[in-house]
Amino acid sequence: MLCIRPAAHWPPLQLFSTEYIPKSDSLGNFTFNSTTITTSTITHLITTNVTSTNIFATTLAATNFTPANINATSVTSTNFFATNVTSINATTTNLFVSGALSLPNNSVTDAMVVDTITASNYLLLTGGTLSGAFGFTTATGTSVTSTNAFFTTLAGTTLNISASSTFRTSTIAGGFFQTDFADCSGDNQTVNYNAATGKFTCLTDDTTGGGGGIIGTSTVDYFAFYSDAAIVTGTPLMQFSNGAITFTTNTSFTNVTSTNATTTNLFVSGALSLPNNSVTDAMVVDTITASNYLLLTGGTLSGAFGFTTATGTS
Repeated sequence: MLCIRPAAHWPPLQLFSTEYIPKSDSLGNFTFNSTTITTSTITHLITTNVTSTNIFATTLAATNFTPANINATSVTSTNFFATNVTSINATTTNLFVSGALSLPNNSVTDAMVVDTITASNYLLLTGGTLSGAFGFTTATGTSVTSTNAFFTTLAGTTLNISASSTFRTSTIAGGFFQTDFADCSGDNQTVNYNAATGKFTCLTDDTTGGGGGIIGTSTVDYFAFYSDAAIVTGTPLMQFSNGAITFTTNTSFTNVTSTNATTTNLFVSGALSLPNNSVTDAMVVDTITASNYLLLTGGTLSGAFGFTTATGTS
């Protein structure tokens, strides 16, 4: 056991060591193989080198402390600067990283991220422009604005179209109603269509005898035509009933332009031209023959065949 007490003008310092190897004088370098310091308070310590295999201290306080490596159970510091830090558990009030930060995958949980985070690959709830496809099962709202909207089945209570609209096929179960078109079912009334305005008008037949013409027999709701220069009669070729115009069988047209047309059977003897993607999957039977597809019963595949999971016997 060795006790070294410095001069009187130095602060109190006690070092206890089981083995020591002093240099030429007491102010030189010391090499300790094993040192245990219970409590040490040093106001100033000036030394060239301190070399130790292990330092065990209950409390270690220093103004400037620059070790090469620290292995400690607990470290408390106001400002801690390190080149490399490896820790099992670390707790800090504030962490400032001026360089790169690397964290394990999925270590940042949902609770750690504020709800008002800015994400460039997400659409804000307040609105924005969606560049890709938007699919949903059920949507409820007060207004939907779209340049192009495609629906397989669209059901609504009221459909208001402020501008023009184009429908390939329309079936009106409740009848056709024109806003400014009144009842026109009187015996002395005729329904006329204006191709310029696209509307029907109701006119009154001229019942005066000025022309000396003859009104032939007809049926209610049949359209009238001139069977002779002075004879007007009804034709079963075209009938107006319940707000709809019905053409009978064997009616031939050279050119027909219609916004909406409904027919029970359509026979085309020449060429048929349809818009792109107008023939849906439901319109085509599942047993269609397609030369550019491989039958489920087998065949020869000329190109590459990619799959995620395949199960079979051979």
